[in-house]
Amino acid sequence: GNEQNRESPSDPSLQALQCHFTWNFEIRDKVDAAHILQTLALRIAHTHYQNQPTFLAMQAYLYHLQGQYEDALQSLREAEEILQRDHPDNFPRQGLVLVIYGNYAWLYYHLAHYDLVELYLDKVRKICSSLKSRSPYAAQIPEIHAQKGWSLLAAGFRNGREATECFQMALREDEANGEFLAGLAIAAFASWTHSPNSASRNAAREKLGAIIREQQQNYEAKVYLAKTLKSVNREQAEALLEDVVQNSLDPEVLRNAAKSFQREFVEKSISILERAISLNPNYHLLHYDLDFYPHLPRVWEECFYLLDLVLSGAQDSVQEVNVAEPLCNSDHKIIKFNISGGGGHHQRSPTQKPLISERGTTQ
Repeated sequence: GNEQNRESPSDPSLQALQCHFTWNFEIRDKVDAAHILQTLALRIAHTHYQNQPTFLAMQAYLYHLQGQYEDALQSLREAEEILQRDHPDNFPRQGLVLVIYGNYAWLYYHLAHYDLVELYLDKVRKICSSLKSRSPYAAQIPEIHAQKGWSLLAAGFRNGREATECFQMALREDEANGEFLAGLAIAAFASWTHSPNSASRNAAREKLGAIIREQQQNYEAKVYLAKTLKSVNREQAEALLEDVVQNSLDPEVLRNAAKSFQREFVEKSISILERAISLNPNYHLLHYDLDFYPHLPRVWEECFYLLDLVLSGAQDSVQEVNVAEPLCNSDHKIIKFNISGGGGHHQRSPTQKPLISERGTTQ
């Protein structure tokens, strides 16, 4: 009966749902979506937390962006199967059920199956009513906030600050929840990577330290803790990384460990990447890094050359420097440095063509 109202995604019922279709991830294009799908597959396989159904629901949303609707529906079916297997009564995970049903409603809307849109909206209404929610299509419960936080982190560490707010909201009503505390710690680390300062580093270090005391096998948290410790307690950082390299089976965690060693021990980084590739030969970023790492000594040589330019007062010879990822930037962007002012002249020593591009150089 409501089919005529379903012609636009501006329909208030759909907009009110708490799911990946209404959370804003700022996924830029199909290339970005394809990259997140790859890293998400690893999270689904290796997650340390009970958030597999959320990641599968997010996978469904990304498949929708790629136009792969059968794959999207299959991901949601898998999410439901895991929930039914691990939580047969479903009640403890009502938030996860709301996310999955919300994604179903949106997917069926895009497929023009309006009767099924109604079916899932009705399921959502019943859950919200059972939770005594003021809204018929949304419930302000900790689980929902946490699942949004995990999804934001999976979309990119640029979302660290927003993910932090989600986990803080989840913890207000469930302050001892180990999963939410771990999410908050990883979100704090993500925030530090995108706005590095000593306060954000200390906050991340403190939270991650508390997590690994409780979760000895949380190798993702150990890699991040090592990165926050590297400049203040190198011995402890290296001990953590060795533990990760010896014991983790997660290719993305191993890739992060390899990055932590890359500057001082290129050979060690390469051997870690080779082990990660043996665990997952199809993960393209491992091959990307493996091709890049043998060039690292020259990259650092270039960086020091450019730093020398600035320190010697020859800044006018370089206005912009582009360094390609992967130099410790989780969102795979080009890192730019803008250098202005100065005077004087500086001769480059005769070397090979630079790996780092300089813009606006004076000849």
